Formats: sequence, structure tokens, C-alpha cells
Amino acid sequence: MDTQNTSRQLRYLEEVRIPLHRAGFGTLPVEGEQLPVHWNGTPLCRITGKGSVFYRREDADTPQAEDALYRVEDIAAKTLEYMTALEAAPQLKASGLDGDYRILADFGGTVLAGTPSKYGVQFVTWDWDYDRTGVSHGHYFMENYDKAFASMKKRYAGCEPS
Repeated sequence: MDTQNTSRQLRYLEEVRIPLHRAGFGTLPVEGEQLPVHWNGTPLCRITGKGSVFYRREDADTPQAEDALYRVEDIAAKTLEYMTALEAAPQLKASGLDGDYRILADFGGTVLAGTPSKYGVQFVTWDWDYDRTGVSHGHYFMENYDKAFASMKKRYAGCEPS
């Protein structure tokens, strides 16, 4: 048994639970490395520790339930994207910065970082100082990866990666 892989999958399932709850979905405790997801009080699907979404056709048999399933799939995919990136990302080292911030993107003098917290992964963009030893002007996006990444791309559209 690969305990590191199992641990990674369980961290993902705990993380994906947070945006699901924010979006109005219910979840049950993890069962066999799968997270049961409920919508309107009834079973909708299960998310695996690898990010796959499984469902029974009869649980998504209305247009509204299909829409809910698509939202779950989108949340699962985005969460897997940033959790995978965070796992492989180098640590952000900057003077005066405490905590385990990981560099998710670094463009044109701005860095997008993520850090795990009890509320889920938190995202922030900072401007590097002139010699890239410190950061300032933080824009915090809490748990919203899409907004953090979109903000960074918008601010520095057309810049070359650092």
C-alpha cells in the first residue's frame, strides 16, 4: 500500500469538500477513498481521491440534477488542478514571509502563491520587490483559485514568465 498516495488522495478529498459545501452540496464522510456528494438531500455522485466523478444515471435524471453534476465535476477538476500544482510547487522564500506558501505562477514581477489552511487552500498574489527577495502589495483571494489566477493573468497580460 502506498501510504503517501493514500494520504495525498485523502487531503484532496478533504479539500474538495470545502468548495462543494460553499456551492450548496452536502457530503458524507469519506468511504473507501471516495467522497459521497448529495444534492437537495439525495445522493448525486462520488468523487474519488484521484479526482474522478462517478454517478448513477438515475441520480442525475433531470436537467437540474445534470447541471448540479456538471458543477460538481468542475469543482472536482479545479480542486485537483490546484492541489496537484501545490504538491509540486516550490516554496516561496521572501524576507519577512512566514508560512508555507507555494509558488503556483510567477509572471512579470508578480507571484501567485497558495498555502494550506484549516479553511482550505488560500491564494494570494504579491508583487516582487526590485531584487526579488521580498514581496508586497498582497491581494488575497481566500479559497478562490480561479479569481486569483485570472487576476494575475489580467494584471500582467502579455508579460513573459519570470
